[in-house]
Amino acid sequence: MSFRMPVVVFKEANSLASNGVRRMAFCMQRVQSQRNGYMSERQQTDYIMIHCAATKPSMDITAKDIDKWHRQKGWRKIGYHWVVCRDGTVEEGREISEVGAHCRGYNDKSIGICMVGGIDEEGNPESNFTSEQWDALAKLVWQMKLPYPDAEVVGHNEFSSKACPSFNVREWWNATEVIS
Repeated sequence: MSFRMPVVVFKEANSLASNGVRRMAFCMQRVQSQRNGYMSERQQTDYIMIHCAATKPSMDITAKDIDKWHRQKGWRKIGYHWVVCRDGTVEEGREISEVGAHCRGYNDKSIGICMVGGIDEEGNPESNFTSEQWDALAKLVWQMKLPYPDAEVVGHNEFSSKACPSFNVREWWNATEVIS
C-alpha cells in the first residue's frame, strides 16, 4: 500500500531555512497526515531493533494481542513491524514501510521486531525465548538485512533504560550464522 503524504508549504520557507522552520514544517506535515488517517512512511532504515513483549513464559500471545494493547494506549495500531511468537511463527504488525511506534526518537529510522516473552513469572527480565523463536528471529533479521544491508541490529535497551529485550542483541547477532 502506498500513499502520498500531504505536504505543508510555507511561503518564503527557503528564505527562512533555519532548523526551527524546517522542523515546524515537518511537525505540521505529520499532524496533517495523522489527521487524514495516514501512517507516515519511513524514509530511512538505520536500525533493526529487537524488543520483547515483556510477557511471562506462560503467556502465548500474538500480534493481534499486542495490537489490542497498543490501541488501548491510544495508538492507531501495533507499534512493531514483526512479532515472533513462542512457537516461532512470525506475524506481521505494521506495514514494513510505515514508521513504527516502538522506540521514542528512533521510530522513523528503524524496524521493530518483538519477541513474545522476556520476563519471568515474577515480572523480572529473563531471556526465556524458545529455540523456535531464536531460529525465526535469525531468519527474519537476515531477511531484513537484504533490503537494508547497512542497518545495525540492536536491542531496545541500547536506546532506553529498559531491560528489553532481556538479552544482549549485539552478542547474539555476532554469534548468529548465516541461515539459508
